[in-house]
Amino acid sequence: MIMNKKEALNKVDIQTPIKDIIAYYQPIVAFENQRIIGYEALARKVIEEKIQAPIEWLPQILSENNGSERLTKHMLELVLDKMSQVSDDKYISINFETEDIDNANLDQIIQRFEAEKLSHRLVIEITERGELFNYPPEAIQKLKEHNFRLAFDDFGSGAARFLSLIDFQPNVIKLDKVVIDRINESAVQSIIKALSEWCISKGIKILAEGIEEQSQIGHCINAGISYGQGYYFGQPAEL
Repeated sequence: MIMNKKEALNKVDIQTPIKDIIAYYQPIVAFENQRIIGYEALARKVIEEKIQAPIEWLPQILSENNGSERLTKHMLELVLDKMSQVSDDKYISINFETEDIDNANLDQIIQRFEAEKLSHRLVIEITERGELFNYPPEAIQKLKEHNFRLAFDDFGSGAARFLSLIDFQPNVIKLDKVVIDRINESAVQSIIKALSEWCISKGIKILAEGIEEQSQIGHCINAGISYGQGYYFGQPAEL
């Protein structure tokens, strides 16, 4: 795991308990027939039976020494336990911080997915936070060799992701809600359509995040997007 000096100094030497963090699952849908093809596992903290907004606790955990590793390992364990309740034709995706990509401490839980022949049903979503350029292509390739599929999350919210798309070629890119909120604009559709054509040539799927209205689905289809998730299809909830 690569971390620059500033990041290392910013890490806090405390550990927030994670036993009260659970996974909620938001459906991912194919636009063509609105069939659920998978779910995104989202971390939710429950205190006294009330769901706490991620902004209230997630930044603290990510600022802690080994905080991202602990949270990711916990979420992987929750997802692994949940796989048996989800039909074989559906996948579950989970967020990885960039610092989780090359973390040997996660190897044991990753190997459990392989041992139970579930690797192909796990999609690793690499978040926008952090710099992918700090990581060698071999680190990404190692995850692919485990038979996991890779997704770039929040695509379109930062310029650096475009170069990473060329260098690492994930299986999926998830267009950020800030893009989908403007999907009705012809100029935005033109750019996405060009991106879609390139992605199709590379075998990369495009998924739209933050779908809230039916009209957005038509605009997404016109722009070459096949999949989506958002409150229109369902809010995150327990399975």
